[in-house]
Amino acid sequence: MKMLKSLLDTIYPRFCLLCEDYLLQNENIFCSTCQNNIKGNGASVVWNLYQKGCFLNKYALFPFNEGSKAQKLVHAIKYEGNIVLAGDLGLKLGEKINEEIQLIIPVPLHRKKRRRRGFNQSEEIAKGISEVLQCPVIVDQLIRKKHSTTQTKMNRKDRYQNIEGVFVLKNEELFIGKSLLLVDDVFTTGATSYACAEILQKANPKSISLAVIGKAD
Repeated sequence: MKMLKSLLDTIYPRFCLLCEDYLLQNENIFCSTCQNNIKGNGASVVWNLYQKGCFLNKYALFPFNEGSKAQKLVHAIKYEGNIVLAGDLGLKLGEKINEEIQLIIPVPLHRKKRRRRGFNQSEEIAKGISEVLQCPVIVDQLIRKKHSTTQTKMNRKDRYQNIEGVFVLKNEELFIGKSLLLVDDVFTTGATSYACAEILQKANPKSISLAVIGKAD
């Protein structure tokens, strides 16, 4: 099996998703250098959001800008279907979270978009985090009841208007007094994250923190 893998690597060389250098036989997705950078300096970015203050802590692996590493990774997950990468980045996020988390809630997709894409990238990231933190991922309680327009080209004001009234929480009792972790792929203006947190706050949790792959500057 090792000989076959070595032969395949020779014929079809694999490249690191971050630096695009060749991957060795014992490397997967990232080369050892990029792997160490992620573990060491890559993140545990805890940043201050503005006045609403609904998140206890906020974690991101990478800065997210046009042409950034984070954009490249998120694109590979969302548009190339790289679910393995989503789980791997979730594992790395989980290693950065140094607080008690009892429930993990991925930002939901509308059922039509999930059916079209075949998966929810936030849910796949959350599964990786769950492996590290050893707590459950709750996927059937926070619901996206309306199919909102894509927000990629929208400004901050339009994003907030676009996401208004989109989310509902089915069983609030499940979250009372619990330490929650909301998971998304990217934080840009915060419209989606805040909309979800606002709904979760109604259940009177102990705390809500946020984890994302990339955070826009």
